[in-house]
Amino acid sequence: MHDKSDNEREKASEFVAEMNKPLGLMLEAYKHLLKGPCWEGSEMCHYTNLHGLIGIVENSELWLSDHRFVNDPQEYVFGKEMAFRILNEQLSCENDKRLTKLLYNTAKRLEEKTNEVFYIACFSKTADSLDQWKAYGNSIDSVCLVFDNDINKGREANLTDIPGVVPVEVFYDKDLQERSLTNTLQLFRTGFMEAKTDFEVLGHWVKSEWINTLSFIIEKHFIQFKDDAYRTEQEIRLVLSGVLVKNKSTIRHRAGNGRIIPYLTTNYLRKQKAEFLPVKQVIIGPRCIDDTLVTGIRTLLDNKGYQNVPVTRSKVQFRG
Repeated sequence: MHDKSDNEREKASEFVAEMNKPLGLMLEAYKHLLKGPCWEGSEMCHYTNLHGLIGIVENSELWLSDHRFVNDPQEYVFGKEMAFRILNEQLSCENDKRLTKLLYNTAKRLEEKTNEVFYIACFSKTADSLDQWKAYGNSIDSVCLVFDNDINKGREANLTDIPGVVPVEVFYDKDLQERSLTNTLQLFRTGFMEAKTDFEVLGHWVKSEWINTLSFIIEKHFIQFKDDAYRTEQEIRLVLSGVLVKNKSTIRHRAGNGRIIPYLTTNYLRKQKAEFLPVKQVIIGPRCIDDTLVTGIRTLLDNKGYQNVPVTRSKVQFRG
């Protein structure tokens, strides 16, 4: 037999469930944006040196580094300034006072937060690129590893099929960048306006969840934006949000360029060591003129089971 308090609890439970329903729908709609404009090209090209080549081949893994320590900090600022501008434009023309308050608090949250941590591995769409050799391969031990992105490969571990890791294409076009942010805000507005629950009865935690979700998605865009001057890089990034890294002790560290750089390995993210990576070709940089290097790389690949991977020299005329 139910007493009055049981009935009140039941009604309260039904109310909470109903209140959470539109929130759940909104959050699911937002979460699909976390995948961003996923890249599905056929090749991914990684420019590195001989130390990098040996580490990748011998350990069958790549490193995803904390973006705050490996990128030009202006990249992040570039996206952040654009986001604030678009948020302010949205605020200036928004008539719904409830939504205005949420957007204002989202902007405030973005301003208060330290940089969200993203772990990234950088690639290019183009192999044997003069601009890439100049920027990342301007030494006598530079190489370009071309990875096959064919998900139907047999023995090789696919680079774009790692739990939590998303392959994204970097945006250089300002119109496309602005449109991506504007669409995100429009999606938020649509979901908000379709929510039938009285906004005033929403608990503080629900409002905070909305603000946290939107600010996270907006901040996620920053890692995909670059100035148009870098367009020739044609960059692709494997991206993992730091919020998915629950056990901080699994984060490794290395020294480089006068910095201590946190990073994660693809083998850790897979929870097992990959037998092989989908290496399609190794291109030796244009400044490498020692003929024994071809033999050395050939020997490394053969010893590690990559007998069918060709080793070629760059066709680019560049001597640094």
